[in-house]
Amino acid sequence: MRNFDEWLRDALLDANLLQFEKVLAEAGAQSFDFSPGYLRERTRMLADPFGWARRRGRSAWRRAVRSAACVLLACTVALGALMAASPAVRAAVLNWLREFGGDSVTYSTNPYASPTAPEDAALQDWQITWLPEGYTLWDFYTTPSFSKWIFLSVESGDSLDFGCSAPGGEARIEIGTIQDPESVREHVTVQGCTADYYSDSTEQLLVWETPGGFLLRLLAYGQMDQETLLKIAENVACYGGDTPAYEMGWVPPDFHEIDGLYGNGAYHQEWTRRGVTLSWQYVVQPPCPFTVPEGEPEAVTVNGLPGRFWASRETPEVPDGPDGSTAQLGGITITASTSPAEETTSTLMWEDPETGAAFCLKGELERDGLLRMAESVRQKEPPIAGVQPGRSEAVIGTAGGDGG
Repeated sequence: MRNFDEWLRDALLDANLLQFEKVLAEAGAQSFDFSPGYLRERTRMLADPFGWARRRGRSAWRRAVRSAACVLLACTVALGALMAASPAVRAAVLNWLREFGGDSVTYSTNPYASPTAPEDAALQDWQITWLPEGYTLWDFYTTPSFSKWIFLSVESGDSLDFGCSAPGGEARIEIGTIQDPESVREHVTVQGCTADYYSDSTEQLLVWETPGGFLLRLLAYGQMDQETLLKIAENVACYGGDTPAYEMGWVPPDFHEIDGLYGNGAYHQEWTRRGVTLSWQYVVQPPCPFTVPEGEPEAVTVNGLPGRFWASRETPEVPDGPDGSTAQLGGITITASTSPAEETTSTLMWEDPETGAAFCLKGELERDGLLRMAESVRQKEPPIAGVQPGRSEAVIGTAGGDGG
């Protein structure tokens, strides 16, 4: 009898074949435009195949470390006395190494720098505080090691990604698809720090490191100019102090918690039941409003505050029978869900004027159900003294009375 791993492998192979069948069929008739970097690598291989093979046998990480070690060895005598005498010079030593490959640039943790992130700032403290008019917040994602925010301009179709990564560990971030980034890289200044700037006809990438070692990056798609991108970067700030936090008091019966992503002033929670997904997000003092659905909203009231409700264009069909969204495998609870279809998803948005928090609640649920969830939202009590606010944690599991 075949085991589960064999079934899963065959299913994934069949799915890939269906998805890329047309691409594979047309592969023989396509002409390829190889990058200059690839052609240079081919020339080196043909000139010295055995030497090329020995060099390629070393990992990219090992080559980067070897280069870094050579630089450090050459600078030890000159830099050692300065680093011992000046904290500012120690802070200037980069926590990240840069590596180019094809049409991408990779930043990885420097093993010779600080092994851990500083304790006086949390990862999700870093957020954009200004954006050009017309941009909206489409989505965000936060974990203990990195965060990502996606903004859209509905009118122009441009988009902007903002990311933050914490130093330490074995972090490795590959960014962008800019052609030959090594040759187009420019040095600019962001908030007094040296930054890498890359651009081509459709993309702009700006990467810099904070004095605390966090790697910040802005990736713009579209027609945004360099001056605007630098202005956005200058307005990236680190949240401080106690930022208000909220919690959901009521969720429809039998919904299981599948994801809880916490940040300082940002939160994203999801629940599922029989393939139906509910999504709740809020951001305190966001730089722009959430992206709204198409169509005119209905004016509603949430705990005495004005809100907007967009009804789904189609009525969702909830499957009958037992809830198969959770299962036990080897003593581990697995929760399965799918992204709700846009046609069957209703949306409810409102704001708290006292704290500047903006809320967005989505799901395949009737208007009264979403309103009841929204009216159950309450502000949490301030953190206990001695517990540092803004620390993030990722919670993956099930809820609804069973814990996480």
